[in-house]
Amino acid sequence: MSGQRSMWGAGLVLLAALVAVHSWGTPLEGDVYWQWTAGSLMLARHAVLRTDPFSYTLHGYPWVTEEWGFEVLLAWLVQQLGRWGFWVMGAVPGMAAAGLVYLRLGRRGLGPLPSLVLALGSTFSWLPFVKDRPQVLSYALMALLYVLLDAARAGRTRALWWLLPLAWFWANVHGSFLALFVLVGLEALWAAVPVRAGLWDPQAGGAPAWAYLAAGAGAALATFLNPHGPGLWAYAWRVSLSPKITDTIVEWQSPDFHVAWILAAVAAPLLLTVVVVLARARPVPWRDSVIAAAWLVATLHAVRFLPYWALSWPVLLEGVGPWLTPRRVRPGVVAAVLLAGAAAAAALAPPARFGRPAADIPVGAVRFLRHAPPGRVFNPYHLGGYLIHAGIPVFIDGRTDFYLARHAAVLDAYLGVKHLTTSPQAVFNAWRVRYVLWTPGTALARYLADSPAWRLVYASPRAVVYARAVAPRSGIMGPAGSGRGSGGPR
Repeated sequence: MSGQRSMWGAGLVLLAALVAVHSWGTPLEGDVYWQWTAGSLMLARHAVLRTDPFSYTLHGYPWVTEEWGFEVLLAWLVQQLGRWGFWVMGAVPGMAAAGLVYLRLGRRGLGPLPSLVLALGSTFSWLPFVKDRPQVLSYALMALLYVLLDAARAGRTRALWWLLPLAWFWANVHGSFLALFVLVGLEALWAAVPVRAGLWDPQAGGAPAWAYLAAGAGAALATFLNPHGPGLWAYAWRVSLSPKITDTIVEWQSPDFHVAWILAAVAAPLLLTVVVVLARARPVPWRDSVIAAAWLVATLHAVRFLPYWALSWPVLLEGVGPWLTPRRVRPGVVAAVLLAGAAAAAALAPPARFGRPAADIPVGAVRFLRHAPPGRVFNPYHLGGYLIHAGIPVFIDGRTDFYLARHAAVLDAYLGVKHLTTSPQAVFNAWRVRYVLWTPGTALARYLADSPAWRLVYASPRAVVYARAVAPRSGIMGPAGSGRGSGGPR
């Protein structure tokens, strides 16, 4: 028994080391900057933000900060730990997700080695998504949800009451909390109407349907304990089903199967599951098959769901357990090898980049704008967060749901300028834009270079800054004279 425990423990250490090393070399990029800034403001004000303080296009408009819990937690960790707070925010939930997948397989009867192999395959599939984002918390929460549902299937009905605090926390950090209720609803249905099918394990027994329904109702009420009340549900559904977001944001679009690791992460588990079914090595669990299939379909629709697929498929491959279990195993030797692997991963870790700007962030250009004469900046979508952190009001940023919910014309104007499908000068004039921060070599950059109304004032391999040759008139306050924009860049 002690030998088995040593192997289980060494496997956990190896998984934790891999996630830790990944987070060690992951810099800051994208939305994390505005999330960090929003969390810092909420800590300073002791209140949740309810209006937009960051843009000049929608300044003062109502803003649903659905991920406020993540933002406050991130800002608090950075206040307490400095740049290490960023590492903790990404690494700890990632470690928890990997460890829960591993231990879940063990609780279902697999040995430490088969469980570790499947957990490693799962972890490598979603590891590229582990960054300082609210989603990383949802990976750990989803893995924990599976453990609780397994316990309920085994007849431990009381495990379902843990859904209440789980749902409450989840609803306050990320909109994916809705998945919890879909899964609990399915479990209630299957408990009421058991399914039986040839190659699939019917998984009869477990908690009764009423227990799932009661726990689900309690969990739903728990989610109402958020700054936005029951309205958060409608908001989260609207964002999840928005075709505009799907058309605009890459991670809401179908996976690019020209990327080798994405192809492997989606196709390899599916092919192995087919092999297990055909070999009849072990009945494939029916309920888990439906859940994994749903996440696979979601992943084919939007690549952002790939981690949830990766968290779901390991239990479908329980049948490979005998193939991955050597006849003769020396637990002490295996544990030593696994610990050596963890040590090697730590020794080969890349340079520490956590808490530092990613290489493609134009730090110099933003520094130039901070010291330039005041004026509004038209910026790329992906750099909005960094500008917000620098104290510069933005035209747009990564809060796509906010811009769609309040004034889709801002997003449409941005896309029109980016793709030159509308007159950039008309948009710049309407919003009194004085500076344009953009990516060199793009269509808009060439347009600005050829326009006598603009002059290049900063250039680097990462960004160019153009300033108006003549400053915009101060009387124009935005489209239709709305007057809702803030005045300067700082």
